[in-house]
Amino acid sequence: STGEWRAATRVYRAMGDATPRVPATSVTINALLDALWNGGQLAKSAKLIRALRDKGHLVAGQIMQMSAGEQSAEGEPLSASEIKLDLHELSPGAARARIVVWLVDEAEGSLADFELAVIVVGKGLGSRVRGESVVRLAASDMLGALGSPFVHPPNNEGRLVAPAKGVLQWLAEVDVGALLVDGDPQSNLLCKQPADAAAAAGDAGS
Repeated sequence: STGEWRAATRVYRAMGDATPRVPATSVTINALLDALWNGGQLAKSAKLIRALRDKGHLVAGQIMQMSAGEQSAEGEPLSASEIKLDLHELSPGAARARIVVWLVDEAEGSLADFELAVIVVGKGLGSRVRGESVVRLAASDMLGALGSPFVHPPNNEGRLVAPAKGVLQWLAEVDVGALLVDGDPQSNLLCKQPADAAAAAGDAGS
């Protein structure tokens, strides 16, 4: 809501203005990004994520590049080269913001060199709902609403995977960056999480 994101922003600014300065933690930043995103402040969320990314902050996620034949996290050799966005340290709102910024700012210049685009969503920050990551639900719901080619492979639902060429073709047809505006309640980027996931996310933050 408007009140929540404004209150979160005030707290965040007050921490920076305090004497001595109170450093913002990953928990604080994730909470702010959740409040901004859920409050429809998509441009503000993207601006903060870009600043965090440029500083190499954990809340900006990690991008990894792997070649075919390299050993995967499961210990098996990869059958295809992949570029991977890891969202392990992110809350649902932060994850959505980071995915969109990655697609808008970075994907076009890097995907052509890889066969697969991968988003790791299996162990996001916060609660899990009936064995499912809240971050996974938030990411897959948003990407589904946008008509993206990302899907969960049957052997690993902690990942969203798409052919890199398919993502590039989709991005050529859909102006995702144009959706990063504040105050549009109808934006596909704001698709709601299932009620039980949203409730669990709230419990985790309390």
